[in-house]
Amino acid sequence: LIMTIRQTNEMVNAGATPSSAEESINTASRNGSLPHQGHDSDMLFVQGLDYQSLFDQCPAALGIAALDGRILECNPEFQILMGLNRDDLLKQSLFNLVKHHQEIFGAMAEMLKSAENAKKLGQLMLQNTAETVKSRHWSGPVVSKRDKQLLMNITL
Repeated sequence: LIMTIRQTNEMVNAGATPSSAEESINTASRNGSLPHQGHDSDMLFVQGLDYQSLFDQCPAALGIAALDGRILECNPEFQILMGLNRDDLLKQSLFNLVKHHQEIFGAMAEMLKSAENAKKLGQLMLQNTAETVKSRHWSGPVVSKRDKQLLMNITL
């Protein structure tokens, strides 16, 4: 997510090159969502946004972890909620910070299994159906080791 935020920030602020714009349109058309043409005011609105600052200043506690649980990025609210500073959190595994992480492992296993089944069927999740989206996303409550209620979202 943080890489996507950074890339989006760079693309919006630097402007898209003709080849990257064409590639984006091709990708969007494959996904069935072509961008709206002629909305310069919309582009002006997002141009110049600092997505990293939005992440950092979000009032919700946000943490991004790799599939193996390594924390890749977190905002100040997440640091406060977990009671650790950013440097210490980036050395942690998310699974060391939550109680009863077996449910998370189960959800991840199901998501990976459904993704593998989609590949075997040749779908590669190009369709944006409700069932496909559901199989790539899990959301549920978890409790931190500091007894704080957290909402965890996992997306493939």
